[in-house]
Amino acid sequence: MSIETATADSRLQYYRMQRQAQRQDLIARLRGKSNDLLPYEAIAHLLKSFEHKQLTEQRFIPLDKIVGSVGRHREFTREFLPREGISFDRWAGINSAMTGASGVPPIEVYQLGGVYFVADGNHRVSVARANGLKEIAAYVTLLPGDPGLEPGDTLDEAIIKVECLQFLAQTRLTERCGELDIAFTKPGGFARLLEHIYAHAELLAVSDPAGRSPSFPAAAGDWYESVYLPIIGAIRERHLTRRFKGATTSDLYVWIISELVPLSDLVKGEVLPAEAVNRLEADAPATFVRAVLNVVTQLGRATQERPTDGSSGQTS
Repeated sequence: MSIETATADSRLQYYRMQRQAQRQDLIARLRGKSNDLLPYEAIAHLLKSFEHKQLTEQRFIPLDKIVGSVGRHREFTREFLPREGISFDRWAGINSAMTGASGVPPIEVYQLGGVYFVADGNHRVSVARANGLKEIAAYVTLLPGDPGLEPGDTLDEAIIKVECLQFLAQTRLTERCGELDIAFTKPGGFARLLEHIYAHAELLAVSDPAGRSPSFPAAAGDWYESVYLPIIGAIRERHLTRRFKGATTSDLYVWIISELVPLSDLVKGEVLPAEAVNRLEADAPATFVRAVLNVVTQLGRATQERPTDGSSGQTS
């Protein structure tokens, strides 16, 4: 095949993929969803206290498990289709090298559980998927822990899973949040629970005759048994999740403790679970219900503003 023919074929393939990306983006917008790759920066912000382990050997990783990118998550779709702004010459050059004798160097990725984020090599991933490849060579940096991310997770879902991972690492309550009956609809919920546990630990220290402060895991266990579960039970008894559509019991717990129960009452230990839930339920007009739902769905809005790192390698 001549160079001219190969270039023409690459051009047709490239523009066909861009049109497909435009259609997918339009469908995603109509459904109110994002078709962007997951931004690694949002995840790394939560994992900043964890150490990374860089592997020296090359691996072959599944292309369909690559879910995000470092600094370039908006340049390609979730399926790594090139959007407008991606240079055809760059994409076609990599296509020629990948399908020719010269080949291309391995990409570089971060691995978190069973999924990957591209640190260097977004174009190579795009070209490999366009050519129907199932795997690609990569140098891998391992991130400790496994939050259970899946290729189809939204950014909110991914952040919630990572927040759960950190919550469990600090509280040592169990191995999975599902086992604790804790589930949130928006990021930020687990951070609020940690605040509640810190306050509970201080209350336990003040109440101890010897003035001893409990370990954080011990305080977390006591909070879970004596505060969280009773209020969750009261929420369920009144079937409040039916009234507050779209909210989980954990969403409502955070709302009750953070917004409806005065801090002085909590410090004095004067709030019973049923009383706390009554404050949410009693004579709530429709406008108040809507206000509650709005706040619940906005939980953790501040966590969505993440620092970005525009750096990337020269070869991509």
